[in-house]
Amino acid sequence: MMEKPSDFVIPIRSRIACKHDGIAAELARRIRSGLLTGKLPGVTRLAQEYSVNPLTVCKALDALEQQGLIERRSRIGTFVKYKKRIGIFFLTRKQMAQANGPARWQPLLPALYNIVSEGISAVIGARQFSMLIQSVNPDDEAYVQYLKNEVDGAVILHAGDGVNEQDLKLFSDLVYVRAMGQSTGAGAFSHVTYDNPLTGTLAGEFLRRQQCDVVVYIGGLRLTLGQERMAAFRKAIGDLPLEHLELDLGELTISQFIAAGTERVRDILTRAAGKKVGFFISGDVYTAPIYQILRSLGREPVTDVPLVSCDNNYYFLHGLHPLPPEIDIQAYEIGRRSAELLLRLLDRQESEPAPVERILLQPILRDGMLN
Repeated sequence: MMEKPSDFVIPIRSRIACKHDGIAAELARRIRSGLLTGKLPGVTRLAQEYSVNPLTVCKALDALEQQGLIERRSRIGTFVKYKKRIGIFFLTRKQMAQANGPARWQPLLPALYNIVSEGISAVIGARQFSMLIQSVNPDDEAYVQYLKNEVDGAVILHAGDGVNEQDLKLFSDLVYVRAMGQSTGAGAFSHVTYDNPLTGTLAGEFLRRQQCDVVVYIGGLRLTLGQERMAAFRKAIGDLPLEHLELDLGELTISQFIAAGTERVRDILTRAAGKKVGFFISGDVYTAPIYQILRSLGREPVTDVPLVSCDNNYYFLHGLHPLPPEIDIQAYEIGRRSAELLLRLLDRQESEPAPVERILLQPILRDGMLN
């Protein structure tokens, strides 16, 4: 049976004979792992649990107080002072432009990673740990060092905006798990992500089943992830004619995207008159503007024009009707599994080195009406 926070039941095999330093080490382990929180049992009860003299327990508590793990409150009791803090760091060199004044760094995670962050928070919150959520420019080494000093471990979201795996070496002295991004076999770090090429394969197979005559890939190829999706999609559609709208909302405003996209989509539909045209929207960030473009051209998304979107990110899909068929990259599960892996690493780091773990989740094609 798993231990629960503040569930202070010591199995007989775990009892420590009579050394105050051993008792202090056991209590410290429970505090650091989040299994012991709030008010500690009294000295008398602890002495009974460990089968030792109360003076031995007092010496153990003295040691914990010196380590800053507990605090004694006169006439009230002894309380856990230490609270583990987990970082959620989004690595990016990309800046947000401002209408007036210089560009600034993004203060929190972008919407693209909000669902991953929710999965992380669910696990971390259940352990009653605090969290520090920040976007981080790897070039700002002083700030990186400050963040490392503020947390016990971190889940690092690797964006790809001018960031590479060399930047992860800045965190080599911190217990961390990388989440999202391209799956690679290299690197001495644990990593949880999804099979990105499979997203392109699922999309291509879906549009072939819709008996499309022409297919359109929507999205930029600036990042390696986009290039992977496109390559897998191209292979999956076989000999079907392929059009590419290389429009990237990482570089264009929404109004620019819609203006350029409307002209391109109109041209494609005109040239493919009488043929069935299907769309692979490579990221949900593009879905709402593509709906607007199609409707401005008299076409109804999903019902008139077969399409499939990717990521299953409800921050971008909210309010769309009908919802598109969707390739779910399991972002929430990636966050949850990353946090669970990080906590396992933190629990083990003091006793033995933990092996590097790689977790690759499989995207799932979901019907838009069932999302």
